[in-house]
Amino acid sequence: MADVDRRFRGELRRGDERLPNEQLAAVVARVFGTAARLENLEKMSSGASRQSWSFDVVTGAERLELVLRQDPPDAGESELDRLFNIGRAEEYQLIEMVRRNGVVTPEPLFALEPEDGLGQGFAMRRIKGESIPQRAFKDPAYDRAHSLMAAQCGDVLARIHSVDREGLPSLQDHSLGLQLEFFVELLDIYGEPHPGFEYAVRWLADHRPDATPGGPHLVHGDFRNGNFIIGPDGLEVVLDWELAHLGDPMEDIAWLCIPNWRYGRFDKPVGGFGQRHELFDAYEAAGGPAVERGAALYWETFCTVRWGLICLFMSLDRFNDDGHSLERAAIGRRAAELEYDFYELMD
Repeated sequence: MADVDRRFRGELRRGDERLPNEQLAAVVARVFGTAARLENLEKMSSGASRQSWSFDVVTGAERLELVLRQDPPDAGESELDRLFNIGRAEEYQLIEMVRRNGVVTPEPLFALEPEDGLGQGFAMRRIKGESIPQRAFKDPAYDRAHSLMAAQCGDVLARIHSVDREGLPSLQDHSLGLQLEFFVELLDIYGEPHPGFEYAVRWLADHRPDATPGGPHLVHGDFRNGNFIIGPDGLEVVLDWELAHLGDPMEDIAWLCIPNWRYGRFDKPVGGFGQRHELFDAYEAAGGPAVERGAALYWETFCTVRWGLICLFMSLDRFNDDGHSLERAAIGRRAAELEYDFYELMD
């Protein structure tokens, strides 16, 4: 959930002992046959939650370029993970299912087994393109892509929200009422006065809109600029399904629009690349439920407050967990920005 995503691009580091070459080579042999070779294993810079590894599998004349998304066997599970995240096995199953509904994701190829000794994880095809928003915004080669992405996101979200709940892996129900109750609990857990957020949570409770009909729906949970790979023609794939849950589809639509995910391009509220009407119109045209504009603004406010509270909790997680994550501490400092964004939305 970091705002600078280096999982598929950026600095690479070799030789991390937590993913021994020999063990992954044994997994490659199990999946692709004993003649398959593992090459170019490199650790990609981790996000705030998961590790990712780049590697190639060579089988005869074919070379597969892959990424392993992994929770190492010795990795501790933070309180934040327990509250929000699904496991890698469930994420693998979910990605397989949404792909059948036409959602663009990297193709998953195999999952780790307990006997592999590498923790939970799965491998998927490596996709060429850009995943770091700041870099894409500075590159004129992506100007056309950005002009298409609001509508593309609307289409993809409609496909996600239409996935049949039957057959989904076990997902938590994050209804609006339950999330508002949880916001109060988060503030209590934090244990310090935050009157800005306390007022915001009360405001959200007092102004709840009606639920979107037909729910609960599958919700991606972190659908935003920074969790996409984009190419010259726009959105290539959607990444990071670890926060998927059941809930109101307006949550995904609004999350894409909060100020933090615009990366300074505030004249384009949809991810820094488009306008709300482009997103809403494409969503409805692709079969998504009608977007009521007042409800959309409420959910954008809700998501701003939610991200602010998550930032607060990340700072707490930094000092009370064994992970000692500098990245989570850096994210935690952003909570004050989200308080400001909430009051801006009130104007």
